[in-house]
Amino acid sequence: MVVFKERLEMIREIWEQDSSKPLAFCSTCLIKRPIRSKHCAICDRCIRGFDHHCPWIANCVGESNHLFFVIYIFTVAFSTLLVMMATVYYWRDSCGGLSYRNIAFCNPWVTYVFILCSFFFISTGSILVLQIYQILYGMTTNERLNAHRYTHFHEDGNLSKSNIRSPFSDRCPSFC
Repeated sequence: MVVFKERLEMIREIWEQDSSKPLAFCSTCLIKRPIRSKHCAICDRCIRGFDHHCPWIANCVGESNHLFFVIYIFTVAFSTLLVMMATVYYWRDSCGGLSYRNIAFCNPWVTYVFILCSFFFISTGSILVLQIYQILYGMTTNERLNAHRYTHFHEDGNLSKSNIRSPFSDRCPSFC
C-alpha cells in the first residue's frame, strides 16, 4: 500500500510539472521514466537506455547489457566466419580442389554447414555493423527507427535524414 501511495504522489508531481515538457512517465509501470528509456511490451517493464527487444536472447537490449550484446553478435559472426574458412580448407585438402563439382559431391553436409554459416554470417555481420554505426552516432535502434517522434534529434526543428543528430554523443568522427 505504501508503494502505491508513493507512486500516486509521484504521478501527481509529474502532472503538476511544466506542461510544455514531454512527460517522462510510464503509465503501465506507474514510474517516472529515466531519459532514453522505454516500456517494452514483451518484457512488460521499463528498460533504461532501451535499444530493442531481441528475440535471439529473449530479452531487451538496453544500457546495462548493450556491450555484452555487441560482444555476443561479434562472437557469433566471427565463429561462423571461422567455420566457413574451415569448410573451404576441408574442400581444398580433402575434396581434390575448390571446383564446384568437387564441392557439391564430396560431402553434402559440409556444403550445408557452409551455406548455413553464410546466412548467419551475413545476418549477424549486418547487425554488428548496424550496432557499431549507431554507437558511433550515439543512438539506439529505437531512437533511429523513431527519430521522427523525438524532437531532440532534429536540428532547427526540421526533420530530414541529413539533420538527425544525437544530442547525447559527439563520438562520431567527421566522416559519419
